[in-house]
Amino acid sequence: MKKYLDNLIEFLKVENMSGEEKDLVSTIVDKLIQTGLDKKHITIDDANEKIGFGNSGNLIITIPGNIRGYRLLFSAHLDSVKTCKNAIPIIKKDYIESQGNTGLGGDNKAGCAIIFNLLQEIIKNNLPHPPLTFVWMVQEELGVNGSRHINSDCLKDPKMGFNFDGSCDLVTGATGGDEITIKVYGKSSHAGINPEKGINALVTTSTAIANLKQEGWLGLVKKNGVRGSSNLIIANSSKGINVIPDQVTLKGEIRSYSSELRTTIYKKFEQAFLNAIKNEKNTENEIGSLLINSINKYESFILDDSLEVVRLSQKIAHQLSIDDSLVSVNHCVDANWLNEKGIPTITIRNGNEFPHTTKERINIKKFLNSCEFAHRIIATFL
Repeated sequence: MKKYLDNLIEFLKVENMSGEEKDLVSTIVDKLIQTGLDKKHITIDDANEKIGFGNSGNLIITIPGNIRGYRLLFSAHLDSVKTCKNAIPIIKKDYIESQGNTGLGGDNKAGCAIIFNLLQEIIKNNLPHPPLTFVWMVQEELGVNGSRHINSDCLKDPKMGFNFDGSCDLVTGATGGDEITIKVYGKSSHAGINPEKGINALVTTSTAIANLKQEGWLGLVKKNGVRGSSNLIIANSSKGINVIPDQVTLKGEIRSYSSELRTTIYKKFEQAFLNAIKNEKNTENEIGSLLINSINKYESFILDDSLEVVRLSQKIAHQLSIDDSLVSVNHCVDANWLNEKGIPTITIRNGNEFPHTTKERINIKKFLNSCEFAHRIIATFL
């Protein structure tokens, strides 16, 4: 098990901010080639080009089986949040922590190491296995961009997937999310000389937000027994304290397992801003205008308990004394898009704790337990 920890520690020392995953990709590829992996099995797709930025696409490795069986997929995401920059991993008793005042990067280098350890063992020891696909995905932290834009043809049609990420033992459901952009336009004027001639876009925005909050459409949303959430931030506004602001841009998100509720929330947002615009007039009876749009970042999913990927995972969890309860979460995981692409995928814990904080750490026992979990998946098909 020491080699598993050594690999993890090595990964934790490599910088991997979202959009800057190339060094970690190179580390993984170099180590696997040194182990004996043929380069012909390695693909780096063009996901970063589809996204529009980033120094690497998704790393995809497909190997043929040496026993009969259908193809399985193992996945993890490569990137970590900026809190983890310059992390120095150290082992303290039962945990790996960051030496300084940074995050650790266990989210998700722990997952990267789990599936890497499995593949390295298979190659090194020529272990029996069905056809396998391993995927290390980019830019998960920016809204599962890598899995959204993955080249599905390179995956070679796996029948089920096992995604290692997060602290929940078995995740079989995750919410859907839409990203919204709102631009409120008013009219500028001098704030001291003739403020009455202006149309204050910030006032319009504040009115709309206050009404949305009062009517239960901003924050936690519960309507007719269905749960969702929404959030808004000001991305930018007009500058100059002596100028009536003529423009405010907001970014936000809408989440729910129900696509119908997400659509309803979006329509309520649109109507609230249109109403606020109509009521904010200058002395010339002019009003502002609105641009609003929404894009789906990831669709929700809930795996049926009867699916083989779920039953198999619960069986292994029970064997390893891991809680086999099935959890649905209110955030996205790469499994959102893998399931959307027709690969029933469960997400399994990676041993990491307190992600996105300076208290982040990896529980060594749980990490090694998840490494064993990955090995037992293969053993099940022998």
